[in-house]
Formats: sequence, C-alpha cells, structure tokens
Amino acid sequence: MTRLARQLAAVARRDARVQRTYGISAALGLLSSGFGLFSYHFVARLVPSGGSTALPAGGYFEFVCTGLMLHMMVMATLSALGGALAREAAEGTLEPALASGVSPAALVAGATVVPLGLAIVQALIYAGAGSWMSGIAWSQACVATALVTLTATLIACAPLGLLGAALWLVLRRPGVVTTLTAFAFGILGGVYFPVALLPEPLRAVADWVPLAVGLRAFRAALLEGAGLAQAAPALGRLALVATVTFPPAALALRFAFDRARRRGSLALA
Repeated sequence: MTRLARQLAAVARRDARVQRTYGISAALGLLSSGFGLFSYHFVARLVPSGGSTALPAGGYFEFVCTGLMLHMMVMATLSALGGALAREAAEGTLEPALASGVSPAALVAGATVVPLGLAIVQALIYAGAGSWMSGIAWSQACVATALVTLTATLIACAPLGLLGAALWLVLRRPGVVTTLTAFAFGILGGVYFPVALLPEPLRAVADWVPLAVGLRAFRAALLEGAGLAQAAPALGRLALVATVTFPPAALALRFAFDRARRRGSLALA
C-alpha cells in the first residue's frame, strides 16, 4: 500500500470512529430519508404514466427516485471534498495533520469515504422504499453498469469539489461551490424533470453536465437493464469531462495551498 493510500485509509477510519459517536442520529437520518419519497409518490400521481416519452415506462416516480439516488451520492461526495479542509480547521486538526506529514490530497479524498458510504446506504433505502410504495421492479437492473456509471459520474464531478476546497483556502468561505453546484444540478441535472423539457440553450449545456450525462446511463441500467455497451457513449463523455476538468482543478488546489503557505495562514509541511 502506498503512503497516500495509507493516509487516506487513516483519515477514513478516523471519520468512521467519529461517525459512530453519532450512531442514533445517523440511524434516524438514514431512516427518515425514505420518508422524503412520500411527497414524490403523490406528485407522481399528477403526472400521467406514458404522458412523456422522456419518462421511463413506469412513470414519474421511477424517474425521480433513481434521480435522487444518484444525486444524493454525488452531492455527498462533493460536499465532503469541498468542505473537508473547512471541517478540519473548525475542529482544530488541519494544521496538526499537515504538520505531521499527512498530505492535503489524503485529507480531501479521505473525507469522502464515510459520507459516500452513508449516501449509498440512503440510496439503498430509497430503492427499498420505491419498491414498497410504487412497486418499482429492480429485478431487471444491471447493477454492474449502474456501479460503473456511478464511479464515472463521481470522478467527473470531483473537480468541482476540488475547486470548492481551493476556494475555501483563498476565501475561507466553505460551501460556495457546493451551493452553486447543487442549484445547477437541480436545474440541469435531470433529477426532478427530464432535460428534454429545458429550453434549447440550457439543453445544450446539460448535455455536458456530468450528473445529467451519468443519470441517463444510471436510469437505463437500473430501470431497463442496460449493459455497458449501451452506457458506453455516456461513459465516454464522462471520461472526457474528467480529463478536461481534473488538471485545472488540481492545479487550482495546489495554487491555493502554495498561496496559504506563502502567507503563513497554514502550517504546511
């Protein structure tokens, strides 16, 4: 195991121990997440099944349930990436961790493990609640394609989290990028309504929004049993987005750390 991997695992283990101290509240939060689907269950009754070719055969509830599942996993990862340094600073552990030799990359990446794990559990609760409330048939789902699509979508969205961490180092305002991303993804991501309903200029932008691209393949995998061959165009587009956006995001984070070191605002090793 490399030094970075060991540091990442150490950060994740620490976060898991902290999370266990909030066991009851975490459990209640996970259980309550299923109740959030109730409102969409009733909203779905207002949307006639088969009323739009952009909706799956099962109707609006299947559409929004799968959209929320991917959306919560993406936003949990981005929030953890963008807010990792701010949380470490608030808890007084940022400078000691850096001074001890823990790399910034391990602090930022390791902070995503526990939140993403909890979001995956929430997504499974949504899947169970969706099956119970509206009889969504997951039996035909291609889980392997869904997992590959999830991974590709998280990687393509991750640069936004890195930019959030960089902005915190510069502005000391956590959540700026995450808040804007949540708003943009809500409009352009295809979570709550089909992207096809957007005006043409926004539809063209949505074609390159990682969440919107990933959701098409994610929904097809879970609701239609689509395999990797059908998901290949979306996966290729996500890979292109990641290739283009990761280098500048990583450079921005590096620049922000160097700037903080020069100004003496962080005791960087």
